[in-house]
Amino acid sequence: MTRATLWSLDLSLVDDPAFFTGEEVAVHGLCDLVSYVVRVDSYVAKTYSPATDPAGHGWTGALQGMSVAVESPASPPPPSLPQPAPPPPAQSPRPQPSVVLPGEDGGDDGVAALSPRAPPPSPSARSPPMPPPPPPEPTRFTMLAVAVSLCGLQPAVRPDTLKGLLLGPARTTLQSYAVAISSGRAYLDPADVTVAPGVVDIPCSGFSSGGPWASSSCRPLDQQGWAEYVVAAVAARWGLAQGRYQRVVLALPPGNPCGPVSWASQSCAPEFFGWPLSRCYVLWTATGTFWPYWNIMHEMLHNTGLFHSIRANSSDPYGDSSCIMGSGYNTCLNVAQMQRLGWAEPLAALDEPALPPNTWRRFTLPALSTALANHIRISPGWLAPAALSNPNLGALYVSYRVRAAAGCDGGLDDRHHGLVQLHAYVDTLPLTSPWRGNVTVLMATVGPGQLWPPAADRSLPPGPSVSNLHLALRVVSRTPLTDAVPRVTLELCRYTLITECV
Repeated sequence: MTRATLWSLDLSLVDDPAFFTGEEVAVHGLCDLVSYVVRVDSYVAKTYSPATDPAGHGWTGALQGMSVAVESPASPPPPSLPQPAPPPPAQSPRPQPSVVLPGEDGGDDGVAALSPRAPPPSPSARSPPMPPPPPPEPTRFTMLAVAVSLCGLQPAVRPDTLKGLLLGPARTTLQSYAVAISSGRAYLDPADVTVAPGVVDIPCSGFSSGGPWASSSCRPLDQQGWAEYVVAAVAARWGLAQGRYQRVVLALPPGNPCGPVSWASQSCAPEFFGWPLSRCYVLWTATGTFWPYWNIMHEMLHNTGLFHSIRANSSDPYGDSSCIMGSGYNTCLNVAQMQRLGWAEPLAALDEPALPPNTWRRFTLPALSTALANHIRISPGWLAPAALSNPNLGALYVSYRVRAAAGCDGGLDDRHHGLVQLHAYVDTLPLTSPWRGNVTVLMATVGPGQLWPPAADRSLPPGPSVSNLHLALRVVSRTPLTDAVPRVTLELCRYTLITECV
């Protein structure tokens, strides 16, 4: 097993939709049909690390809430919604492109400079239009937020400051960011965002439903214990109704054992399935000088069911630096996850008949953060039997990213600014399942005048992988990045030979 294969695991449950700590469950890969066995470690999204013996193909660690041991083989109204072939001959020798630009992290998303010759003519017929889905209900975030001390460590923010960060008058609030990142389809309900009126003092140790916990470590058991203690203390002191909230947010003091990172329980809101409020938490170190609202949203979206956005051929569990579910700093979600939540709509929906072999199709897209209809969704039926080929389970997504002060991509870095992205997404469980098995992978980043993948980097074994999605993408032109709505013109082509679509 390779490291890339490991990071493409589809963290979906195969049989039982509910499980408990210590239970073994089966998952399968995004890019292969092999089944793996994982042991549930906790309900917490954490970082995965390889074992000390990678040569033996043994891997252990915690990946988004599961240990992996792989053997070889009357509220205010919500914001208004925007309206929205014959068998191929023997394989030909691979031609070498004149210029190849390697992808970051040593990944396989290399691109080639386009040749100056004219492209093949595009067909005049458009793909069949996608039936318009009914507008989804706005995503309503509710929470109980509490400033806490921890074994004598005093908080850097008080309740009034915490409320200002969530709802205003902070310059950028969690409320305003929720609206921006969702194209206006998500909001914090001020009537159901409650900040506890005082600080809750968490003692140095205690007992929870899971066992003894301490304030000197940051294990899942400790986090769970803190959440249980705080929820009980708030109910006893102020009598706040727990049933009103989807999650409890703890603003931890600086110097706590969790460090500067944030944590959350995975896939617990908005449906609790009988869980108490304390099982659905977000932990955040509040310094009083730095307000990482995108980190808080990252953790809230773990609550909602999203997993990390990774990058092909990278072992970094936060590998997609253009997405807040990866390592993005003040960015949008990737378009696949936006669409999964009902926060984006496709301008075109393509399937195998809409992409005949060796035929370029041309499209124009707006920048992701500027419009609700902002991407191309592709159902690659030609990749059967992989899960990605099933339109009910997964798809490929093409989008265009531009850094802009307005919207949610203000922090987009130069590795993605003004470039086209291709993401793969597989979700074999519905969002109403207690554990949602979704995998999002940034497969390619392509700029003007570039072709991805170059013919020299293609292969035709059973897919999918970065090099053999059997789909080519090239960027023809783009409007000025300073336009109110920057746009890009791109072309897509499906190939059955590595010499096609070049």
